[in-house]
Amino acid sequence: MLASGHGGGDGPSGRRCEAMLEALLGGGRVLLTTSGSHALELCALLLDLGPGDEVLVPASSFPSTAGGRTRAVVPVHYGGVGCEMEAIAATAARRGLAVVEDNALGLGGSRHGRALGSLGALAALSFHETRAASCGVGGALVVNDSALVARAAVLLAQLAAGRPGDCPVAESVCDRLLRLPLHAELGDAGVERVVEALTAAW
Repeated sequence: MLASGHGGGDGPSGRRCEAMLEALLGGGRVLLTTSGSHALELCALLLDLGPGDEVLVPASSFPSTAGGRTRAVVPVHYGGVGCEMEAIAATAARRGLAVVEDNALGLGGSRHGRALGSLGALAALSFHETRAASCGVGGALVVNDSALVARAAVLLAQLAAGRPGDCPVAESVCDRLLRLPLHAELGDAGVERVVEALTAAW
């Protein structure tokens, strides 16, 4: 990174990591974020979730808002083992719910030959030090719904530009999201190493 003179998180190393993850997942657009939690926050923004909207998550996961109308379901994959996505997707389709995969602990896993993280409209990945693919910090938003790809890119561009008034959420959230993935430029070797190992194992 230092030799290239590129000091941002959207440089050649970051793009290389995104491309490797896109190939691993078999489709969808991958956009690096500062953490898996931030990827989930971006999912909420892309789905226009707001106060009063309900998001269904497993009891063992982080708490969700209660009440209001149900808008999305977030299955949480664990240890590379996928949730019963066929049943979840069928129920979600019947009820008009978006499916957002929390794939922080599922990267490299698959369900019936399809990569975890490629089965919902959106997915969140984490590269925290306790995850399979770790560069100490960071995450990624996976956009599998082609109708959301352009909006995701615009949202990230707005956040990256950091112009006053561009942030569509509370400034405190925007401050965190504006620190786009410099970790990819500094620590992408860890992600590349693990993604290469996962790819070779498949």
